[in-house]
Amino acid sequence: MDEALESLNQNRDQAYFMKLFSTRTTNTFGAVEAALLGLYTAVASWLAYTHAAWADEAQAWLIARDCTLGQILFERMHYEGTPGLWHALLWTLTRLGCPYGAMHVLSVAAGAAAAYLVLRYAPFPAPVRWLLPFSFAPLFQTAVVARSYSLVPVLVFGLCMAMLALRPRPVLVAVLAGLLANTSLIAFCLTMGLVGYYVFHLRGLGPTRPEKKQLWTAGTVLAVLGLFAIYTAIPAPDQSTGEAHGVMSNRTVGHAIARLTGIPMPETIAPKVQPHPTAFPVTSAAHGKISERLARWMQPATGRASHAAKLALSVVTWLSLLFYPVSSSNLLALAFYTALIAWLAALGRWRALLPLVVVLLGSKFLPFNEHHSIVVWAALIAVIWLSAEGQEAVANQHRRRRQTIFGVLLLAITIEQTAWTAAAAFAKAPFDDSLQTERFLSEQTRGRRVASFDYHTVTVLPFTAQPAFFNQRTTYWTWMLRDNTMQSQVEAVATRPDFILVGHGYLGDALWRNQILPVKTTWIRDQPDLISPYLDAHGYRETQRFCGNQPAHFGVSETDCTVVFEPVR
Repeated sequence: MDEALESLNQNRDQAYFMKLFSTRTTNTFGAVEAALLGLYTAVASWLAYTHAAWADEAQAWLIARDCTLGQILFERMHYEGTPGLWHALLWTLTRLGCPYGAMHVLSVAAGAAAAYLVLRYAPFPAPVRWLLPFSFAPLFQTAVVARSYSLVPVLVFGLCMAMLALRPRPVLVAVLAGLLANTSLIAFCLTMGLVGYYVFHLRGLGPTRPEKKQLWTAGTVLAVLGLFAIYTAIPAPDQSTGEAHGVMSNRTVGHAIARLTGIPMPETIAPKVQPHPTAFPVTSAAHGKISERLARWMQPATGRASHAAKLALSVVTWLSLLFYPVSSSNLLALAFYTALIAWLAALGRWRALLPLVVVLLGSKFLPFNEHHSIVVWAALIAVIWLSAEGQEAVANQHRRRRQTIFGVLLLAITIEQTAWTAAAAFAKAPFDDSLQTERFLSEQTRGRRVASFDYHTVTVLPFTAQPAFFNQRTTYWTWMLRDNTMQSQVEAVATRPDFILVGHGYLGDALWRNQILPVKTTWIRDQPDLISPYLDAHGYRETQRFCGNQPAHFGVSETDCTVVFEPVR
């Protein structure tokens, strides 16, 4: 009798455990969810208020403040390499007379809306649903750091809901997908994956499939918004970034783009500047003997890696894009993806992987860095949402076990990512040096000539209505070949400015590009700096250095500094 009772209790405990980590079947928003949404909004608002905005945030605001809407959408975006939805929203704020801080009110509002959708509608286990809004990507990376990616979570979650609505809403799906496509190029890839999934979904509806008129309307809306996103993000023929050089090196393509954008093709395209080997020290000592040997094989000190080693490095680096947004532990990330595949296999919902697959493919051909990992995270959440929504109860004990294991691992990575947010919130160093640099300039440089030779220094310009640097034509960085060349910098130095500002960027210890096979790095310059040695050789010396650290995982992804040079008296 006692053994039977004990067995019954164990079965009840196991059933409760499995139920706790099963997918959600009802859309409720009770006191717990309301309290969590209030807490999320309060935390995000406080962190945004104390946040020191960095160059990408300031650049978007300056463009919105100082350009017309037509200039933004039909000219400036060709130099920024991104569609202009975020800039158009900021343009609206500036025309309403809003201050710089309104940009972060917008990002927090978008984050709160995304948190509401998760708390009320996400088909995730309760512990995951309650913690997910506080994880690093939806709170810190998008609600606190105000960029176009701030719009990605709310649009992706809204799309998941619209695509799986009981009554098909293809036009609504097209509008949301078109807006998502206009946030960034890598988000455009996510849009393609989500739309591909929706097409398969509609085909399986049978008699309840929408009328052709609706589908034609939805297709037209999506095509117009998608083509506009592509047009605005086409690189200008005279763009100075390295990504544009590869496109413009083909003169036929360059002239075609010139005709399409209305921006003249420059006579010559300067080659992409490569880092000077002595200015960018890299140590190849990796963690562990096996990793060290692999690292030396893939990245030998001589730089003469074999074709096999280059291919292996490329594959490992590409796979790291999957691991980095999930966990700082390769073992936990691998276990999570294994459980995800097993869970999808049990459900037979392989089509839901389309968003993640298309984003990964896009990352091979588009500029991609640590800040773009938010889109990989959003694609992964979409995969889980689309797979779990409307899922029937899993009767098979083996399948229920897979579901429970996946639920536990999903909670584990959500807890870790929430800890990333806590680490970022309690970081001692500011996110950027903008406030320190602006304070120095306002106190020390009044009435004196200041020159700037780096994009990063735009961080101080939203605080002033007039250009602070005499050698810059605009407040925002133009990214034009004819501006900020080495020759123009030499000419500016010849006039002996009182202060010269140069940006220095360094890679941190959270190496997003190759997490699977990490290579220890110490104070590695992540961008070429040719002007500082020139200043040292022509009568200037460094007098001030203001730095900020961008948190990632439990470390730093990037350190950005503004270095102040003054003439030697």
